Amino acid sequence: MAEVDLQIIKEQVRQASDIVEVIGSYVPLKQAGRSFKGLSPFNKEKTPSFMVDPGKQLFYCFSSHQGGDVFKFVELYENLDFMGALRRLAERAGIEIPERSRLNGAPQVGRSVREELYRLHEAVAAWWAELLHKDPSPGAQKARDYLKSREFGAPLAKQFQVGYAPEGWDATLNWARKNRFSLEVIDQSGLVTIQEEKQSRYDRFRGRLMFPICNEIGKVVAFSGRLLDADAKAAKYVNSPETPIFVKSKTLFGLDKARQAIRDEGFVVLCEGQIDMIRCFERGIRNVVASQGTAFNQEHARLMGRFAEKVVICYDADRAGQKAALGSSEKLLEEGFDVRIASMPPGEDPDSLLRKQGVEVLKEIIARAPDYTRHTLDAACKENDITTPRGRGLVAERMAAVVAKIPNTIQRERLSLEVASRLEVPLAVFHREVEKAGKPGNVPASQENRDGEAGAGELPFVADAKIGSLLALCLHHPELVPQAQQRLHPEWIAGFDGGALLNRLLSLHGEGAWVDENDFMAGISESERNFVARLLLEPITLGEDLNGKTGPEPLFLDVADKLGKEWKARRLRTLEQEIKSGLLTPEQFLAKSKALLDLKRSGP
Repeated sequence: MAEVDLQIIKEQVRQASDIVEVIGSYVPLKQAGRSFKGLSPFNKEKTPSFMVDPGKQLFYCFSSHQGGDVFKFVELYENLDFMGALRRLAERAGIEIPERSRLNGAPQVGRSVREELYRLHEAVAAWWAELLHKDPSPGAQKARDYLKSREFGAPLAKQFQVGYAPEGWDATLNWARKNRFSLEVIDQSGLVTIQEEKQSRYDRFRGRLMFPICNEIGKVVAFSGRLLDADAKAAKYVNSPETPIFVKSKTLFGLDKARQAIRDEGFVVLCEGQIDMIRCFERGIRNVVASQGTAFNQEHARLMGRFAEKVVICYDADRAGQKAALGSSEKLLEEGFDVRIASMPPGEDPDSLLRKQGVEVLKEIIARAPDYTRHTLDAACKENDITTPRGRGLVAERMAAVVAKIPNTIQRERLSLEVASRLEVPLAVFHREVEKAGKPGNVPASQENRDGEAGAGELPFVADAKIGSLLALCLHHPELVPQAQQRLHPEWIAGFDGGALLNRLLSLHGEGAWVDENDFMAGISESERNFVARLLLEPITLGEDLNGKTGPEPLFLDVADKLGKEWKARRLRTLEQEIKSGLLTPEQFLAKSKALLDLKRSGP
């Protein structure tokens, strides 16, 4: 394949990656005039300070002082380097990065292990899906019979690429080798188990119904296999281990298919298993994901927070399911979610309920799902006799632990009042219980770490206010650049904090090398990029100048005049101090004296 310049690939990906659409897949955004606004994805905040400008294709976070283009956002949010962000956005846009490409002059030969792992998972998923529908073996027939017993038709199985992993210890291993996948890639895929002492490998998934697990852009990254032989002494479900392309805590089953519906509905339905999620999706409840068992964690909660602020937990009605629901709720509560608990009928899960009673019944249960905190209070009051001091104490202790995890002060106080009223105890008494459970209002440690990471790196760029104003005016109103080049001497500008940045802009225009804001930002430091992004996204206040005129040109002339006067005053002070110092040679003394006289005779 011919070598391709990285810059060409970068521009192709940039053109295909609208910044509002990309960031909107991570952070809920609301339109505010010509821009979009949302809560910072890098800091915990209550008032939105995160701005995205679709016209300039830039973002700026006023709370963390970070900004840039679509590549920079993905780098920061996903903790990737530039090439990682480029590949992530290229995958999202369906743009293939060539196997051999010239990256800053250095050849890169062949596919990376990550790319090969993606390719292997896609290929295995397709092969297993074909076996499910066409393989005449007894094992495959058993898989088809199981799906039939669950009213799981072939079209639905094909939509979710459900497959069958054949029996035998090395069927999948041999298939992968036959299709020219290297042992290095196979070993890292999680598809085989390696016995080091025997120096042997065998298939991890054997004789199981297979559910591909996709990342949020729809690429297969892992599998979950269900046991088909009820008499076998083996785990009911076997899942892929973590690999270079699969991190359990950052993957939710079905998110790739549900993400748009979640945005449209404004909330997410959280189920336990794959079949529950698939059944809901089939019956028209599309804003649904599954946690794949009960291992829901804080990272899952943050992942869901990119798409919605409200979640309805729809776990099984049995004790294990309800216990898992409470555990998931607390993690979601710590991330500021509006959490609801669906009250499933005894003995039912979403799949069984939909097959027996239909979608309208489940939709009603979801719509009427009580607030998690009220659900927990009701359950605690049912389990304990609140007419006795001991019962009230146990409920107060349980609810204090819940209240202490609520980050929102108003929500926390509302629930405290409700608990105190229900238990008929003074509010101050319950507040003391909350304090014992953990001081309210503290940001969780996990969030503190996240905030700290976001703020790490270079110190914020500092510029004189006048330099900042002139730079902003030249960026927003390029028609002022010729006047700036004529009126502002480079020596003046260089004498102020941030002046080098303004001189760079004027120099690029003067040399005919100016392309656009993104190109300008690519050639400066990270702290300077953050500063420029802020200037570009912060509106300019066009007040009146000294003569009562308004608009960008009068403002420019006013600021330029102030800059010149201040530079002159500074220069006069410096020359006078040098002349009076007594440290100059006769030649230097004469030169400085002449410069001082010339400067005093110059204009105001």
